[in-house]
Amino acid sequence: MGAGRGGFVKPSNSYYRQIVDRIETITCTDVGEPLRVADLCRVACVSERTLRDAFRRIRGISPYRHLRAPPDTGEARASVG
Repeated sequence: MGAGRGGFVKPSNSYYRQIVDRIETITCTDVGEPLRVADLCRVACVSERTLRDAFRRIRGISPYRHLRAPPDTGEARASVG
C-alpha cells in the first residue's frame, strides 16, 4: 500500500471486502424493520464515507442502492428510510 496525500494509507481491497461481506450478511437477515445507511455504519464500525468507498470499490454501487435493491436479486432486503 502506498501513501496518499499527507501520508494517508489507502485501505486495501481485502479491508473493503470484509466491510461489504459483513453488511451483506446483515442485510440478508430479517431484522424486522428497514435498515438505513447509519445502521450499516454502526454494524460495520465505520464512517459513512468508508462504507461508501467500500461498496463502490467492491460492488460498483453505493450502499444506498444496495439497500434499495429488490430482495430477489440477493443484493438486499431492506429499503432506505
